[in-house]
Amino acid sequence: MALVTCPAGPDRDTIQENLQTFGYQMLSTDNIQEAQERMLFVRFACIAYQADMHGSLNTSPFHATMCSMAMEHRRHTFYILTGTACIPCTTPKPWHSVPT
Repeated sequence: MALVTCPAGPDRDTIQENLQTFGYQMLSTDNIQEAQERMLFVRFACIAYQADMHGSLNTSPFHATMCSMAMEHRRHTFYILTGTACIPCTTPKPWHSVPT
């Protein structure tokens, strides 16, 4: 089961269509309170969250909930961040290095 937390519209429709191709059953919400309530009772295999939905990712209560989730639950959840707040990292990290 997949949870998509994103305002209704073409972006959410695209995310849902793509996740359905992987066999996920969809559940959608456009507010974080409802998403957090549903997460209390359902273990989602995939959660897609629009990172700029409630300001920056650093101040997002939903993202804070995901980060504080117990590892035994979080390691089995595919967490997808979408939106304009998700800018690719341009600074190379050590794990990006290719041995020569």
